[in-house]
Amino acid sequence: GIDCREVVEPKVAASKALKLQLIWGIRGYDDTDGIMPVYNSDFRPLENDTQDWISRVLKTARATESLKVREDFNTSFEIMVPSGPHGPALQEVIQRFFNDTSNYEHFGGDVGTDGPGHDGRILFIRSTFTVNALSSSNPYDLAKLHGKWEDFLREQNANAPLGAEAIMTSDAWVLMALQLGIIESTLTAFSTA
Repeated sequence: GIDCREVVEPKVAASKALKLQLIWGIRGYDDTDGIMPVYNSDFRPLENDTQDWISRVLKTARATESLKVREDFNTSFEIMVPSGPHGPALQEVIQRFFNDTSNYEHFGGDVGTDGPGHDGRILFIRSTFTVNALSSSNPYDLAKLHGKWEDFLREQNANAPLGAEAIMTSDAWVLMALQLGIIESTLTAFSTA
């Protein structure tokens, strides 16, 4: 029969779930405005070891239970490269993938190139995970989950091939940091009053 002792965490509605992006090919964002990306000149997306590494990081994230990655949502990279690396043919795979209007509408920003219509040199690849946590959760709970993701990414980047280090972004992390900052400054204000 069914083991009633096993606790199954209910799935958060997809529209309310935390969305998290891992991005390869960008080192961070310009300090002057925080908007312009700083590209990683060592990023080699057409090399098999880079493609294999991205696939491995995505699989490892899915297999790490504490990261709460939803199995029912695939990233664009997992859909484009389901069976392993393609080497230089990745450029062609990407163009075919985005020629499908529904893929373009859904994943169009997940690959950045220096040419129009996903032509030209690939500058970055972004994979968006749907995480089984409310994006509007208590900031302290989000901070715990954020810490687990930071530890995971630090470990992955330590083992990455040259240029295949990723950064992590999420609107939920930004909101969490703002909320925690407000709480901290409010507590500081009350303690000094």
